[in-house]
Amino acid sequence: MRRMLSLLAGVLVAGLLHEGVVADPGPPEGRPIPLQLVDVQVRPGQFYVVSIRTCQPRGVSRGEILIRNLDDPFPVVRRSHLFTREGDGVLAIDQSETDELGLTLFSPSASINTQHGPLLALLLRAPANTAVGHSASIEIDPLLTFLFDDLGIPALFTVRDARMTVIDENAPMTLALEDLDGFPGSRTTLVLSTSEFHRLASAELLVRYDPTVLINVLDTIIWDLRGDLDVLMEQPEPGALRFRLVSPSSFLNVLPGPMVEITFSISPDVTPGQTSTLLLDPAMTSIVTKEGSVPSLELRPAILQILPRNEGDC
Repeated sequence: MRRMLSLLAGVLVAGLLHEGVVADPGPPEGRPIPLQLVDVQVRPGQFYVVSIRTCQPRGVSRGEILIRNLDDPFPVVRRSHLFTREGDGVLAIDQSETDELGLTLFSPSASINTQHGPLLALLLRAPANTAVGHSASIEIDPLLTFLFDDLGIPALFTVRDARMTVIDENAPMTLALEDLDGFPGSRTTLVLSTSEFHRLASAELLVRYDPTVLINVLDTIIWDLRGDLDVLMEQPEPGALRFRLVSPSSFLNVLPGPMVEITFSISPDVTPGQTSTLLLDPAMTSIVTKEGSVPSLELRPAILQILPRNEGDC
């Protein structure tokens, strides 16, 4: 089994965000940049992060992004960070409209979006009287959003909206495996994600899957946003992957969203229409917070859907 660990930099801690190593610029210039808001869970009176991620690197020098809350006013942004390869990002925020976040981005080196992962992060705090169970829709307005490359040429982009949900202060923390799909004989990527801002000191994770469906582990990415994460990954038995993540400075999960990404190869012998379940083993999965507590967890499984391969597909 080939094992690869990628460490992406940038971190939110004590109200500050710092940077480090990022990935290489990549795809064809005509490919749209996906601007993806990350779903958020927050407890009344607690901090939360509004973040945008991308997965198509292409250098951006400047831009404007308008984020709108369709249900509530935004609290005041406490801290913010624009991720750039050269560390020269400037992010200005306009909150003159209470239900909008007007963001202006600039990088002299055009190194915005030269990484697969977070584009920017905003730290806010929910009002203490926010009703548990309340849900709000957060969206990027595509008509008032603009991105430009290093030559000043407009870059194509797509948007994905998100939801912010208020949970009870005693609710379990959610670790979710995201549904995935693929063709017989192709690759597919499993994502383990979080949606709540909570600094973690460590995590023990055991992912179980059907080894007759997913036959090889091709690549693994651990989202370590500072670079000091100690990682142990092993395969104790067929159909199981164990991770032990230890963050000496409790920087794990300071940016909610994908925590672990595992790329598998799908058996060529599976049948289109077939499904397979992947799950986190509750007996072997736990987390420890910065404060040393071990919170209860809600573990969400994922379903792999095998797609039909049409004639002519590559």
